[in-house]
Amino acid sequence: MSVKQASEEITLPITGMSCASCVNRVEKALTKTEGVIGASVNLAAEKAKVEYDPAVCEPKDLVGVVEDAGYGAEVARTSFGVTGMSCASCVGRVEKALRKAPGVVDVGVNLAAEKTTVDYLPGASGVEDFGRIVEGAGYGVVRDEEEDSSGSGDAR
Repeated sequence: MSVKQASEEITLPITGMSCASCVNRVEKALTKTEGVIGASVNLAAEKAKVEYDPAVCEPKDLVGVVEDAGYGAEVARTSFGVTGMSCASCVGRVEKALRKAPGVVDVGVNLAAEKTTVDYLPGASGVEDFGRIVEGAGYGVVRDEEEDSSGSGDAR
């Protein structure tokens, strides 16, 4: 009897590919990554579908692999206020909850400013998801001026 490993699938928006050789380079880099079960890159859609073991690697690692191969992975950033945090443990709970959202690349929580910044892969999760996650962790969300921006991975 074999134990089936838990896997997740994510779509990475890839920038900078121009030919089949680029597709092969990105695919090869991803499939060689520890924890990656399979990867399929589509030049026309400029996307890579990656099946991976979240216990071994995470979206942040996959973005790094794409960048190390010489291409970009589109990463968006949003910031919003979080209320109800009073200590470092609160910050840790908010960060941990947000890191579990699909496609989250990085999370930064500033206790003094009561502000959270999330870098994520567009299409995997979004601003509304992050608000629900923070509220589910027991904190409030201030949705005044949400700033979303897309970049080529340099938003981190």
